[in-house]
Amino acid sequence: MSNEITKKQQIAEKTELKIAESREGYRPIAKHSSVLFFSIADLANIDPMYQYSLIWFVNLYINSIHDRKHFCDSILEWREIYDSKDPHNAKFPAPMNKKLNELQKIIILRCLRPDKITPAITNYVTDKLGKKFVEPPPFDLAKSYLDSNCTIPLIFVLSPGADPMASLLKFANDKSMTGNKFQAISLGQGQGPIATKMIKAAVEEGTWVCLQNCHLAVSWMPMLEKICEDFSPEICNSSFRLWLTSYPSPKFPVTILQNGVKMTNEPPTGLRLNLLQSYLTDPVSDAQFFNGCPGKEQAWEKLLFGVCFFHALVQERKKFGPLGWNIPYGFNESDLRISIRQLQLPEDFDIEIALLKYPVRYEESMNTVLVQEMERFNNLIVTIRSTLQDLEKAIKGVVVMDSALEALSSSLLIGKVPELWAMRSYPSLKPLGSYITDFLARLTFLQDWYDSGKPCVFWLSGFFFTQAFLTGAMQNYARKYTIPIDLLGYEFEVIPSDTSDIAPDDGVYIHGLYLDGARWDKASGLLAEQYHKLLFDLMPIIWIKPSQKSHITKSEAYVCPLYKTSERKGTLSTTGHSTNFVIAMLLKTDQPTQHWIKRGVALLCQLDD
Repeated sequence: MSNEITKKQQIAEKTELKIAESREGYRPIAKHSSVLFFSIADLANIDPMYQYSLIWFVNLYINSIHDRKHFCDSILEWREIYDSKDPHNAKFPAPMNKKLNELQKIIILRCLRPDKITPAITNYVTDKLGKKFVEPPPFDLAKSYLDSNCTIPLIFVLSPGADPMASLLKFANDKSMTGNKFQAISLGQGQGPIATKMIKAAVEEGTWVCLQNCHLAVSWMPMLEKICEDFSPEICNSSFRLWLTSYPSPKFPVTILQNGVKMTNEPPTGLRLNLLQSYLTDPVSDAQFFNGCPGKEQAWEKLLFGVCFFHALVQERKKFGPLGWNIPYGFNESDLRISIRQLQLPEDFDIEIALLKYPVRYEESMNTVLVQEMERFNNLIVTIRSTLQDLEKAIKGVVVMDSALEALSSSLLIGKVPELWAMRSYPSLKPLGSYITDFLARLTFLQDWYDSGKPCVFWLSGFFFTQAFLTGAMQNYARKYTIPIDLLGYEFEVIPSDTSDIAPDDGVYIHGLYLDGARWDKASGLLAEQYHKLLFDLMPIIWIKPSQKSHITKSEAYVCPLYKTSERKGTLSTTGHSTNFVIAMLLKTDQPTQHWIKRGVALLCQLDD
């Protein structure tokens, strides 16, 4: 009888495991459904008439399951379009491809691939109206000048990356309005009276005046409006022109905007249009400048094209956020003009050689690392606990709710990490819920290290000060082999495994890193292209091996930067380290390193979700 009960119990345990495994398969859709329901329930906060019950939602959910078979028709054919690199050029499954017109196809494409709706609409406009309707015409200052007269000001509406002053100076030179005939002033504090005198003199003499950055002189704008209202053909010299530049501002006088000639010169979009714009603007458009290298035409044209292409490239990379540039740089036409006029740029300093010549030195051990990590996390715990206790007292009315506690409360309500915590915290871009989960996981990691001894594989993302841990590993190696630490460097080896029960003799095993912009192919042990719709790839164990720099073999590898967050930028802390950049790791590849540099490949300690 006991054997039979034992067998039944074993069968029941296996059945329970199968049920639990099957249940896990439905967990993602359950989470998604709960998010949908609570989102619908919150609609009542917008309008009290938007009231929905759980029974209504369950019925709607069941009906959607019953209707699923209609959705699955031709799902494989539609998936080809969904996974295509150019879905806006792909053919729809029959009979949709012939039954639908181009506009209807765009509507369906917006549901499947909203990221490709812009090129689809561009193709549609090109087919129906022509190419000139999708390519902005080159900026022509002469046409705007013909629309103006001495009583009508000309207004440049500025945009980031566009500077009209060079074009205006070139146009003034073409109209023989140089020297004392053209005066420009940048408005600001105390510049209003000077600008008034300049305008009065120009009205009488028939010269040009340019007032730059009108949005910075809001208090003087009523005076400018009054001056413009007094303009008349009887008073103003026919050659007089008033040029204004300003970013969009609600304080700019409406009457000047209504009566003036407004112009804007936004940076073009796309490599091709950027190149065309570069060749159609000064100084390249000047025939004398373009033909100014007799005998070296071939080299000159190659250099010119290279500079213009590079300018177009850096402008377009801004669209890709931190993958394009760690910090958004404000490249504009002035940079291009200066580069074209020089075309002989000195070589950049080699930062890697400088780091090898002047290495950063530390005197720490792994025990010191653990103690210091605990101290840092203790400070953060005290901050979180004390601020929450103060907020609880303020809500109960025991203490006064000051501005700091109000900011804390507001951050908690919107799911944002409070500023008071962030000032004492490690770098993180996670929302509040994910931040707390990550914080607790870090505390567990340190507690396990304290209780069970040094782990075989370290969770690199769990450190508050990651650089200290890496230096501790190097310090242990230096002490073991009696080698000066400034003669040591790092070697990196990716282990095709996710776990390890044995620690290495030298160096450390680490895990928990994410590869952004590429993936790691475990079969070949090389960097590979990302899978479709997968932004990040979890790296296997990496062996960081301290070694003498003279013994480190230089192989074909990509120098991959490791960052703490996906923001990919930071500031120098008081220790001399970056608050975000950790170290550059060498990852094996069969592609040229430039291939991965263009893709912005980097390792991240943590994701944003």
